[in-house]
Amino acid sequence: MTDNPNNPNITINDRYRIESEIGSGGMAEVFKAYDLIEKRYVAIKVVKKEYCVNPQYMRRFEREARTVLNLKHKNIVEAYEYGTYMDRGFIVLEYVEGCTLKEYILKNGALDPKSAVKLIIRVLDALEYAHNQGYIHRDVKPQNVLLTTDKTVKLTDFGIAKETNAQTRTYDGNNVIGSVHYISPEQAKGENVGKESDLYSVGIMLYELLVGKPPFEGENSVQIALKQIKENIKLPEEVSSRIPPALNDVLMKATAKSRENRYHSAADMKNDLIRSMSHPRKHFVMLDYDDEPEESSEEQENKPHRKSKLWHVVLPVTLMLILVGVIFIVWYVNMISGTSKIPRVPELLGKDLELAEQYAHNRDYFIVVKGEMFSEEYPAGTVCKQIPESGTAKETGSTIEVYLSTGSEMITMIDLTGKTLEEAALLLSKTDISIDSVAYSQCDAEPGTIIWQSVPANGDVLRGDSIDVQVCGNADTPFAMPNLMVKNVFYAVNLLKTYGINDYSIRIADESELEADKTYVNGTVIFQTPSVGIPVVPSSVYAELVMYIDKETAATADFTSEIMVPADNSTVAVAMFTELGKIVIYEGVMDEGMQNLQFTAYYLKNGQYACVVYINDEEAFRVDKNFFGVSAENDQPSQDDVSDDTQK
Repeated sequence: MTDNPNNPNITINDRYRIESEIGSGGMAEVFKAYDLIEKRYVAIKVVKKEYCVNPQYMRRFEREARTVLNLKHKNIVEAYEYGTYMDRGFIVLEYVEGCTLKEYILKNGALDPKSAVKLIIRVLDALEYAHNQGYIHRDVKPQNVLLTTDKTVKLTDFGIAKETNAQTRTYDGNNVIGSVHYISPEQAKGENVGKESDLYSVGIMLYELLVGKPPFEGENSVQIALKQIKENIKLPEEVSSRIPPALNDVLMKATAKSRENRYHSAADMKNDLIRSMSHPRKHFVMLDYDDEPEESSEEQENKPHRKSKLWHVVLPVTLMLILVGVIFIVWYVNMISGTSKIPRVPELLGKDLELAEQYAHNRDYFIVVKGEMFSEEYPAGTVCKQIPESGTAKETGSTIEVYLSTGSEMITMIDLTGKTLEEAALLLSKTDISIDSVAYSQCDAEPGTIIWQSVPANGDVLRGDSIDVQVCGNADTPFAMPNLMVKNVFYAVNLLKTYGINDYSIRIADESELEADKTYVNGTVIFQTPSVGIPVVPSSVYAELVMYIDKETAATADFTSEIMVPADNSTVAVAMFTELGKIVIYEGVMDEGMQNLQFTAYYLKNGQYACVVYINDEEAFRVDKNFFGVSAENDQPSQDDVSDDTQK
């Protein structure tokens, strides 16, 4: 670089034409330049002349270059190149048209909670990515967050970032590295830092967004650093009535003085922020209110009266804890001796359904028949499996899931050699036998056909058991996608797994996808991707099944929830997880803001299932839902409807 870096005639390395200076920091200058090869504007960060001879600063600059070149995320300013020009190191960065978040706050003042949370979530996305890549930022502050003209958030300036496995401290001689208004207590004390340190800074930044200024002020940096160590932030909801209780709790947890009491990942903090917008009046964040700042020995000596008063509190609390402990010991002894009054799940195994229901009813439990199973131990029609097991402590009014025995039956194994996996699965489905594992072997037989079975043809096998097979070929050899159309969905999923296709999802058919002149069978596949016959490799294919459910006879669950949508045209999806795997029960597009997610979900069977809400393909929250409505005798869908004539 020459003595006049603002000279527009200067071109770095015959590629970057300098146009103007756009910023200057402690050790570097930033210029707007035009990339003559890529035909785009870039920002070039150049080490100041006086620091080029200082090995410490050059190592720091090189560390920043190495860090940002490894980070590729939509919410992190991208780095394109690192090099030297006339003995001065430089980094070529993405040029961002806009302003810093600090400038935005100074211009607009405090933001409303929804806008503040929306901005912070994008910062957390950037940090989650950086942390997962092994980097701690260590200087998160509004000055290092860029806001583009289209409101995209970009985290920048990894100049003092460190790798997570490095033991770098944030104390440089007598100077604290990082901006003192936002540094964590451990940074101010010169201790090792971690993810929690960045998240503390995010909490302070969120406070400033909501209140309009940072929580700690002072005449100099030392005073502010001491406050970071010794003082808790003032309760945000006391400063601004606009801050709802749930968001207040998130802030207090993020800015806890002890890192053990803070969030341990950016994803966890993000999830709680989303929940705080969906349920602003709820207190769902676990806080440690004993998170007291450290006191010096002098401060402790000057507080004798406080100690005396504290003892008047500690003594009765200690006595109360002792009393609770005694009560617990008595309860535990009673429990293990069988005299506890806590309700216990009765023994239902071997009892017929009527007797099992009577046993459960006498203890205020309800029976839910989940299906039938083959059993050598219990006679047909009796309970052969129960969840939870007998003797388990369980609240009255809850349900006990049971499976009824169909008895034991030995059947003659059929010959599968020469058959494809699809043909074998279809034949075995008639005898309730399944294929457990598939091995491959090179041979002279027809590729894709079975050459060996663990139970030989005409051998005896228990109905409902599983077998192993060997197939000619290898696991990476493409095969034709099997025909799952109009097959029972349980059979279809079993066939996918038999082929080794474990990456799949199921979607419930929408009314618009059904043809008026067709009759559909409940629980069957009406559409599949990839299509039948398409060559696929099991380890690399993703399959999607569309399933028909008769809503008149289905089990149902109602969803009603307020959700925070971050942007217009955001995709919202809800999936439930059952024995079939992931089933998409809702898909839609929503605009930015608080939206009401309300719909009725349908499934083939009664039961409680985990349901996950996704916003723009990212998990927002999950909830367990109880599905009811299917009669006990129809609760287990038949797997016999697997022939091609099940749809007319």
